[in-house]
Amino acid sequence: MSNHPAFMPTSETSKPCFSADDHPELDALLTDSCLEPSERTELVACARASGATRRQLPGVLRQARFRLLRLRDTLSRGLAVGPTQTDVTAALARARAALQAGPAFSMENAERSFGEALTRCLEQQATMPGTVASIAAGQAEAAAIGQDHRWAAVLYGRAAAIPGLPVAAQWRMQHERAAVLEELGREYGDNSALTEAVQLYEQTALPLAAQSERPDDWSTTQHCLGNALGILGQRGRGVRLLERSVAAFENALRARSRERSPADWAATRRGLGNALGILAQRQGDTDMLVRAVSHFESALEADIPEQAPGDRAMTRHHLGTALLTLGQLKRDSSVLARSIDAYRQVLQEWRRERTPLDWAKTQNCLGTALRVRGEQGGDPRELEQAVAAHRNALAVWTRQHWPEEWALTQNNVAAALHRLGERENNTRHLIDALAAYGNALREWRREDKPIAWAMTTANLADVRRRLAEYTGDVEMSRRAVSDFEMVAAVFHDASHARYYELAKEQLAVARKLAAELAA
Repeated sequence: MSNHPAFMPTSETSKPCFSADDHPELDALLTDSCLEPSERTELVACARASGATRRQLPGVLRQARFRLLRLRDTLSRGLAVGPTQTDVTAALARARAALQAGPAFSMENAERSFGEALTRCLEQQATMPGTVASIAAGQAEAAAIGQDHRWAAVLYGRAAAIPGLPVAAQWRMQHERAAVLEELGREYGDNSALTEAVQLYEQTALPLAAQSERPDDWSTTQHCLGNALGILGQRGRGVRLLERSVAAFENALRARSRERSPADWAATRRGLGNALGILAQRQGDTDMLVRAVSHFESALEADIPEQAPGDRAMTRHHLGTALLTLGQLKRDSSVLARSIDAYRQVLQEWRRERTPLDWAKTQNCLGTALRVRGEQGGDPRELEQAVAAHRNALAVWTRQHWPEEWALTQNNVAAALHRLGERENNTRHLIDALAAYGNALREWRREDKPIAWAMTTANLADVRRRLAEYTGDVEMSRRAVSDFEMVAAVFHDASHARYYELAKEQLAVARKLAAELAA
């Protein structure tokens, strides 16, 4: 009854928002984001005002920085404003100034200035539709950077409806409208926003980008549709959304080639591998996992000089997870060895001092791969290495700041020590496992998370039973019986028949041992 990593982030319950100064692990993230102090302060404040959690902040900041750089680039290239439109030019200059790092940096002022420029343009009917749309898009981008995604989507919708706008420009505005809603859904866990994004991609953006006429725009929309469907599918149950995600990514690949657009081709390969991996994990389909592995490996083989190291690390991390699941299902230690190697290569890119959260995530996954391989009869030292990797993750995932991750990792430490203690008949390892399971249960309480509590308590009870066997401790054996009784009750109430039967079997063994020791 152990835990293993999912392929994509799942939705999380809301946690208190925060500022950067009450979370020291974020210092490295903020420094590595290449944002100036004024930008960091403003963007973190915007995220906080929008209710971003600690878990959500890294993605929120990455997206905000991407949009900020894109908007600055747009302004640096200039907009086709007429020489007599001095009031429009002045408003755009104010927007540009508000976007520059320094004391005057303000997303609110930038958005207001874009809005003033747009109002003046609409009053002057001679302004070209494309220029009006670009200014409206600038206002939408400023709103999105400031984390007002809903308002940004409205502004993009208005931009798309500007009379006389060419079809390709209409597509771009509608695509960005869907993308900003997808960002809201992805980064903030808003499934309704993701659903709206899917509808916009399918029903509005795709009809504006015929595959035969504009294959690049068509494939871009298919790729983004695959992303949105994949996140929704991961967060929900069943397989239909994930199957639609796979189909969308496969459509995108039909119009993307490794030779012509290697970065886009690799991104779609990665997305397809991810969707296949989740679907295969849900269905226990090893052939589909092999396909997922192939797509990840193909993405890594693409020659992309401009690709950021973080992109390759993320692809390799997904590869490691696909191989881990495949190795578990096939009980193949050679596949698990490839998973371990993939995670170790990721750790060459994701360093604790620069990307501590990604580093901790990979350390935890590496520990799981090492434990599973050790359990399958590999080198016992792999179980020791698993314990070390999980404890590395705990150096970042503290209980104070990351209680859920802390509890999961404590459970993983316990699982590795549990197996190591059984392998070596070592009571010290079992006692340490007992303590780590107990730590996990400090966060996974029966009333809040009954299934996680029951699985962890079952493992804790098994450790107590084994310790009682080794030491002859009657009281320890009785506590194991009591634990298994509570576990069986939870699984019975939750209608988990398979786990209930397993708990009853373990309870019978524990009762027999307790009776023998008491005789």
